[in-house]
Amino acid sequence: MLSEGAGDAASKPLLQGQTTLVVVKISKTTPTQGLTYRMYLDPVIGSPEPGFPAVQYGVNAVSALPTSLSIDNGTGFTTDEIRVGTTWTSVLPPEVSSWSNLGFGKPGSSGVPLLVGSGPLSVNSSNQFTLANANPASTAILVSSVTLLNMPVKGGILVPAPDLLIYLVTNASGSLSVPFILPAGAGPGVPLRLQYWIEDAGAPYGYSASNGLQGVTQ
Repeated sequence: MLSEGAGDAASKPLLQGQTTLVVVKISKTTPTQGLTYRMYLDPVIGSPEPGFPAVQYGVNAVSALPTSLSIDNGTGFTTDEIRVGTTWTSVLPPEVSSWSNLGFGKPGSSGVPLLVGSGPLSVNSSNQFTLANANPASTAILVSSVTLLNMPVKGGILVPAPDLLIYLVTNASGSLSVPFILPAGAGPGVPLRLQYWIEDAGAPYGYSASNGLQGVTQ
């Protein structure tokens, strides 16, 4: 990070083929009327400004904040997007949901059961996945795995590998909610693949199925 003839370097290397989010904050300082430059590398999107930057240095006796921006990518690097703002959140990309719908629901007596997830999937966070539109008061088998299978089963598609099966029962409205706290030992970037298979006499082969649901730990 260079400006006004001064500079400093972070200890984190930038690697080809790897995307790095870089945030630079420039603030006016008093009483010297200088500038303080702070650079953050890969801050957590959706979190407040970290207490300590990767790099910080100051420049004294300047008349005003910079009015232009110059980026030297060097050899082998490109800049994908630039955001300029006056607040921390205004310059960060929008927060990406931890949950995504993988599809492949199989209809039953009440239509296609819907499985949705909520919560940030960060360490010690409160999360929940909820089943709706399923056959009321029926056995619902929760299939979960980190592995995608997408194998034809009983007229539908089994989305996760059947590594863990949990037998539950839907309520009178055909819904079911499971709250959970992500344990401290879970690292970031771990995919959780989930799907319900529900006993349903009105469905082919006696089972309806929700869409597959994927959550990625943060």
